Amino acid sequence: MSVAKKRAPRFRVGDHVAILYGPQKVAGEIVEDRGQLGEYGRRLYRVRIHLEQDSPTTFEIPEEDIEDPEPPADNAETPGLRQEFEVVYSRIKKTDSWTARTKPGNLHKGVKAKGAVGYTTGKWEGEREGDENHAIVTVFVECDQPMCDSHSRVRPTAWPAMTATARRLADRMFLSRHPDAVIEHRD
Repeated sequence: MSVAKKRAPRFRVGDHVAILYGPQKVAGEIVEDRGQLGEYGRRLYRVRIHLEQDSPTTFEIPEEDIEDPEPPADNAETPGLRQEFEVVYSRIKKTDSWTARTKPGNLHKGVKAKGAVGYTTGKWEGEREGDENHAIVTVFVECDQPMCDSHSRVRPTAWPAMTATARRLADRMFLSRHPDAVIEHRD
């Protein structure tokens, strides 16, 4: 009976790693070091991955099938997480006073765009530019490490800061089209 030699683990609980999942590499996180339980003393790890539509999934994987995550290229911005917001502006009667409501949208992965990315409005036939009563500005706020957890979810404490950023960016775009507007944010 042979005894497998103990060797130091290559990964620790909490490490971010890459694994082959079907035809593609996906990011994962080590959630448990199972030890040398595998065939011929192979070290096994429990790895959690997050797929876009599914809830988190865990797998038991041998150490040799796990890779270090690839570092981002230094010369290119890597697409990240972006929290979408819609800021809906409504004119009060025909004055320069507007109310705005901010609605969070979806969290998008792999999106390069950030900031105010869209302005939508509608006019009745015969109305001139600036006569609109409603407008919507779409904003993508970057969700960096302090704002999002390792499971690609926005931390509850980050919502006020992200909402304030979305409002500021949306107001800048809105005021470029309605420079005399006075905006009151409501939620």
